[in-house]
Amino acid sequence: MRFYCDIEGLEENWVEVDDRWTREETRRLNSAGEEETLALFHSKVKKCSLTSEDGVTVTDPKAVTTDFLDTVRIELIGFIGAVLPRAVRQLQALGNAAVRLSSDLNGRQTAPKSQTS
Repeated sequence: MRFYCDIEGLEENWVEVDDRWTREETRRLNSAGEEETLALFHSKVKKCSLTSEDGVTVTDPKAVTTDFLDTVRIELIGFIGAVLPRAVRQLQALGNAAVRLSSDLNGRQTAPKSQTS
């Protein structure tokens, strides 16, 4: 899943996140501090294009370090920090949407006629 930054002046920044997550990875993300979040970013981000205020563009997720983040606009920090939780929420929503409801029709197009019809 690719996420683009919509902030004016930062539209060229994007992050592509792996679409396979385990429950354990989700729990780690929910309780992660900065180091753990960066470790998850490195393992779950496939590709990225992030540009610092110095004009340095990082395309390797493993190059997103605390030193690199220190040179990035604060708005972009917010975007980067929101990408993994947003990916997880979208994947969970897809799972919720894939639930098939049980019904008396059991896949039939029309309901069976009642005994009184």
